[in-house]
Amino acid sequence: MRDKKENLEVEILHGADQHKPGPPGPQHIWFKFQRARDRLAAQFRRVFDPFDLTDPQWRVLRALSVAGELDTMTLADRAFLLSPSLSRILRDLLARKLIQRCVDATDARRFFYTLTNEGHKMVERVQPRFQPIYDRISQEMPEADVVQLCELLDRMSAILLRDIALDDAALESAEK
Repeated sequence: MRDKKENLEVEILHGADQHKPGPPGPQHIWFKFQRARDRLAAQFRRVFDPFDLTDPQWRVLRALSVAGELDTMTLADRAFLLSPSLSRILRDLLARKLIQRCVDATDARRFFYTLTNEGHKMVERVQPRFQPIYDRISQEMPEADVVQLCELLDRMSAILLRDIALDDAALESAEK
């Protein structure tokens, strides 16, 4: 059964006419996702702060640590960043000498990025600090729940990505 807080969340986002008794529905996803994301981000910030890193900077470092060398577009995709944000982040990480940039030999407009030795050291120092967070989640959530949650989030992402064009049409018709 939904509590008053959940009902209020639905009313805030969707209006009082969307309040229906019963189990949480799709209208609750945004609030629940945002709450979980904010709480996870708060834990991660505790890891990043001592190293003067942000979450997006970490995603760039982590993507490069896994892939080795990436071009700008692939790096944006793997780090879940938009190009304008990535440009600023790359500038900051270059200034800190955590990454290096190389120009493509066949196309001078294309750049590749790799970790420097300092970048590798940073990843090696930061990475283990996530383990207590993961351990805490594992203590409270069985592996099957974690697997199911990941599968459900992937499924929702695929639905939303696939239906972008439909969503635009639906939004336009809802405005009429």
